[in-house]
Amino acid sequence: MEALPDWVADEVASGRIGAHAAANFLVPLTRGNGESGRALAEKVRGLGLTNRQMGELYASYRSAGAETRRKIVEDPSLFLRVKSAASHGDAELGEKEARCVKNLGLVGNVSLSLARGLPEVLGCDAGMLPRERLLAAWRRCREHFEVLKKTAEGLTREAT
Repeated sequence: MEALPDWVADEVASGRIGAHAAANFLVPLTRGNGESGRALAEKVRGLGLTNRQMGELYASYRSAGAETRRKIVEDPSLFLRVKSAASHGDAELGEKEARCVKNLGLVGNVSLSLARGLPEVLGCDAGMLPRERLLAAWRRCREHFEVLKKTAEGLTREAT
């Protein structure tokens, strides 16, 4: 307790954060990024997170980019739920298979976003240069989709 910053010690003393979680996860977090550590501690107190969940938050935070770090600090409970759902959904898959499933989901989401945005961008008032660049990008994209389509069709035929 003596090595903990005062605010962490107060959280532990009040029982809002476990001593193990504070010493092993929050203190190291605050050493490198004090404001984020404090913000995360304020968010997790009262959530009743286990040491394992605190460890997941800490490990995810350490390995994440700025945007994911912001999301972890913003809503640690939501982050843990999403992470848990993602890992349980693909628990029977290997790392490469799970990555392919994730990437296909991303491609689908990007496709929907483009379907919504292209009419606005290519409306009647669009200039020739944007149209030419978008059409060239569409041709390249179609070629890439054709490669993906042929690969997937070949693999699906083999599986049946």
